[in-house]
Amino acid sequence: MKYKHGFLKVCVCTCFVVFLFALWGTNPKQDYRSLAVSDDVKRVDKRLLNFTEFKFLLNSNACDKADTVFQNVTTVQIVTSFAGNIEARNALRRAYSRAELLKLGVVRVFLLAALKPRQSEVTQDDLQNESNTYSDLVQGNFYESYRNLTYKHIMGLKYMYNLNSLINVKEKIGFELMGYIFKNKRPIRNKTNKWYTTKQEFSESVYPKFLSGWLYVTTPRVVNKLLSIAHLAPFFWIDDLFVTGILAKKLGISHSSINEHFSYHPELFECCIRDGVECEFSVGPNGGDHSLQISYQRHAYKCYIKQCKKLPYGRTVEQMCVAQRKPPAVGKGIPHFKVIRL
Repeated sequence: MKYKHGFLKVCVCTCFVVFLFALWGTNPKQDYRSLAVSDDVKRVDKRLLNFTEFKFLLNSNACDKADTVFQNVTTVQIVTSFAGNIEARNALRRAYSRAELLKLGVVRVFLLAALKPRQSEVTQDDLQNESNTYSDLVQGNFYESYRNLTYKHIMGLKYMYNLNSLINVKEKIGFELMGYIFKNKRPIRNKTNKWYTTKQEFSESVYPKFLSGWLYVTTPRVVNKLLSIAHLAPFFWIDDLFVTGILAKKLGISHSSINEHFSYHPELFECCIRDGVECEFSVGPNGGDHSLQISYQRHAYKCYIKQCKKLPYGRTVEQMCVAQRKPPAVGKGIPHFKVIRL
């Protein structure tokens, strides 16, 4: 996923940016068994929703109060990442370096969970070394899994809220939750679908309005309100729906749309780069190509300094883009059944 400099400037307004990508897990079942943790690991709270033995395995100090560099930080960007995907994290670090983000008042952390045996070639020692090098990893002692993304999301909100005392936050923002708004979405009752939801998990026929987990923006005050009731609500494993939909509805939190900045198609970003034109959107998937983060950032900067072409009046990138559609990765699509005569 990507965002260009102009959009980043919109987001840098004393707020928390939740930026999610590369959510890869192997076990579909909820699993929050505790792992062994050394005594010196800092922890905020033993409770994480219905997980009562939560601890941090890694807790990077993203904002050092004693360091004058962090005195102008106004924004915390959290990125949900599969622990074994070091390549994706390094691509984002190359595209938007820590030094560049700090100039804009932004500090970034990656949210990880624990890896199960044989889930990845990456070891916990590798993650510790990565944390020592970059000081931007936050890891909880629950396992990497789609069904655990809600734990990871709430862990990120807890971490961000605890940084509130270390950063220069002024609550003068005209929105509560801002992102891509989904409305009137229905639970998927097809058992073969990855997003299958039982009536026991969610009994209503329509989901509440919620924001895409790709990227949303919020404030410390809203984070505090969300955390205040998160442990009281029945656990739901689709994290963006749980946080920005179910909890937000209970609290009466409003949503602000920036849908026009989103695209579902990585090919459109590639067209912008290839044709040297401005994109009218800023957020979207990378199609599994982590290098697209880097190439699009370079392109976005050229546009920021007025070195790329504008689209003809009334035309969009999607109307002008000629590119081969990339099929979804195996396991990402919706199954189709067809009777074949033998």
